[in-house]
Amino acid sequence: MSDGQPKLYNLEPGPGVKEQIHAIAAASKQVGKLKRLIDILEKAAHLLQTDPHGWGDPQYRSKFVDGLHCQGLVPPVVFRYVIYEQVHAVVLLNVQLYGDFA
Repeated sequence: MSDGQPKLYNLEPGPGVKEQIHAIAAASKQVGKLKRLIDILEKAAHLLQTDPHGWGDPQYRSKFVDGLHCQGLVPPVVFRYVIYEQVHAVVLLNVQLYGDFA
């Protein structure tokens, strides 16, 4: 990575997030939409690593830890996450299917 490129945010899944993604993947596979889900997850991961402030909508700031809680959407999947600017990291808190795959 050259000096001109911004540093990527470290992206970490929170407790239970991997299980949530596996459950959504199983449901999307049943309706033949697994490829679409993979595309959605890749897009969300890219946005979370490159521009988490610009992508999601801020919900609130943590009182004791400097973290900004946000929510982002790549239809039909909602991603809740927190940005820790001091350590340049994003923790994915929750992944939910919001509606059906069209």
